[in-house]
Amino acid sequence: MTTSIGYDTQPLLLGRDTENGVPRFFLQGQIDQAAIYARARLIAEAGCKGGTITVLDSVEFVNSHIPSLIIADLLKRLGLNVELVSADWSAISARRASKKPPDEGGWNVFGTTGVGSDTLDPNVNVMLQANGDAAWFGWPKDDTIEALRAQ
Repeated sequence: MTTSIGYDTQPLLLGRDTENGVPRFFLQGQIDQAAIYARARLIAEAGCKGGTITVLDSVEFVNSHIPSLIIADLLKRLGLNVELVSADWSAISARRASKKPPDEGGWNVFGTTGVGSDTLDPNVNVMLQANGDAAWFGWPKDDTIEALRAQ
């Protein structure tokens, strides 16, 4: 199964922070760059066994193109092997739906953003779904997040 970068027990989400043990996502509109760097650093220190991290990059949409470039650059600066797959939206969206390993047409990470009204309520924010195969791309499974979303 393909997993997105940062999936140890939680997905790596820009703007994610933990306060008093409770995850907060996007609600204050801030990107915690130090937390993102620290998370990526842990990945680098854990090692990728010399493998390549495949970053999907839709060049047609700036809202996914820019984050993909930033992610690829950060991972390269951490000394990781990165393949930036740049293509039109049709090709990227087809590949993003694949759960195959990157060398078989899958991926590891893609950049994206969300519209404020779509991300403010955890109950309707598809990027926060952590219910496995029914979740958004990356298919995270995290019962704690799902329990918080159900409250």
